[in-house]
Amino acid sequence: MEKSFSELVSEQGSQTVSAAHSDKRGEVRVARKTEANEIVKSPLAVIHKTKYSSHLITDDDGNEVISPNYVVQNDGAELPVFLKSCCSVGVIVDCACWFSFLSATKSKICKFLEGCGFDLGKGGLIALLNGFARAYLNPVTKQIRLDMLTKCNSVLMDETTLKVREYTKDYDKANSYVWGMTTGFTESINAAWFKVSPNRSFTNVIDILSDDNISVQLKNLTADGFSGYDKGIEALYKNNNIKISLTRCFTHNRRLYHEFLENAGLLEVYRQRLLPNNAKFTDFNQNLIKYKNSEIEKINSDTNPNKEASLKLLDVRCSMLTIYYLINTLYVIDSKVIKSFNYNCNSEEFIAALSNARKQYSAKIVDAIFDSIKQLLITEPSLLKIRYNKKNDKMTFRQNRLRNESKALMYSLKFEKQLRLFVDDSTIELSQSAAERIMRTVVCSKQNGFEFIDSADGAKAFSDYMTIINTCMLNRVPVREYMLWLVANIKLRMQKLVASGYTDDTMYKIPTKKKMKDEKPGEYYTVDMYDKENHIAYDRLDMKGLTPYDYKSHVLREQNAI
Repeated sequence: MEKSFSELVSEQGSQTVSAAHSDKRGEVRVARKTEANEIVKSPLAVIHKTKYSSHLITDDDGNEVISPNYVVQNDGAELPVFLKSCCSVGVIVDCACWFSFLSATKSKICKFLEGCGFDLGKGGLIALLNGFARAYLNPVTKQIRLDMLTKCNSVLMDETTLKVREYTKDYDKANSYVWGMTTGFTESINAAWFKVSPNRSFTNVIDILSDDNISVQLKNLTADGFSGYDKGIEALYKNNNIKISLTRCFTHNRRLYHEFLENAGLLEVYRQRLLPNNAKFTDFNQNLIKYKNSEIEKINSDTNPNKEASLKLLDVRCSMLTIYYLINTLYVIDSKVIKSFNYNCNSEEFIAALSNARKQYSAKIVDAIFDSIKQLLITEPSLLKIRYNKKNDKMTFRQNRLRNESKALMYSLKFEKQLRLFVDDSTIELSQSAAERIMRTVVCSKQNGFEFIDSADGAKAFSDYMTIINTCMLNRVPVREYMLWLVANIKLRMQKLVASGYTDDTMYKIPTKKKMKDEKPGEYYTVDMYDKENHIAYDRLDMKGLTPYDYKSHVLREQNAI
């Protein structure tokens, strides 16, 4: 049935009205979107509106910070971490803790968030984790390193492999390295600092222990037998006029003797016959004589024609047992002093007591260790390959791989001078074990979390996370609460920076790679997020008073004031 003229006119009119309504709705949507964008872009979207004036405290150095006793978990954690970010401060801090502290993979974190209705995606999570580390953690890690180099006398270092795809691709190597540095046991601050590098070159030691902008006060470095530390320390003095003594780890030496005794079946002899349960530590010599006499009787009663060789071997084994015992004695002396001060090792009284014990007892023990080694080599020179240089009247030693004792003896003689230094300096530890302990977080992450890191930015962000969580653990500071408190303080200081008149296009924004103009007109190049040329507003903030050990100090100060 055909429509009449009036019906057609009426229909056309309704379509016109419908179109008018559609245009109106479109205008409303555009207006709402514009308003929303203005809200998101506003600094008020990422800074907290709360007046912190009633919650601010000032430490002994004049640094103004938010009181750690003021709960910030529900006071700023719900705000976006960056401008136009879909992620709040609380969510990204939780993700950061899961990734760095609990070694959760980014894929698992994404699946967990997806189960909570938050479909972030792995790429988005990586960008947020790296950006968060660059903006909020990296400025603090710089302050930690600064404090370690300018306020400490002694640090310990270690390194381990960490595969970074971008480094291995550029440098054609299977592994890159992560370096860890921690403070000595007598220092006033407990801190750890990490760096990822594409190689194991000694230049990394120089980069870690020197800075053109500061006066390095560090006096000693304790490390293992890696030759890169020797080259780095020598270059620091030659090129930078920074004199740092290098001491070697007695624990590494002890491990070599322990390994030999275990493989030779002598470790059970040491534990069951020389120092059995309920025996005094000083009973060793008497028990050793009894053990040696009983073994001599067995050899003499045996019909074996090679009795002389057996007796020589017995002498060597007894000497190795003695050296192992003497090294253990050094730890007993230190431990006795440490326990007497209830493990509080940073007081002047402790340092004086430890110095006295080392000079009175440890010095004689060290002399006995090296006297025993040299006497052993006189009676059994085949343990090492010995060469005498007539020109400089010096002996050089090389490992004899045919003798199992050789490796341990070689380490002792090679680093004799550096192993003796602790006697005259009570700020030096016998062991490098503290540096190895902070490396466990890296190893756990590799074993449980990932096999490699893709980018250089990701590797440097990882080192920032390792620095923060290890420094928190050394100070018994809760990682999550510290990060929330840190973000609140940084946003507060950003407000003050804005109030002073400073502003740039990186304020409150997530850090990214940056396009830079080349010297050639019309050409550009890209720098990484952590590149020195990529300056961001967060780098302009003063981070004094915001480290984990500062947080601990603030908490204890307020508790004592109550």
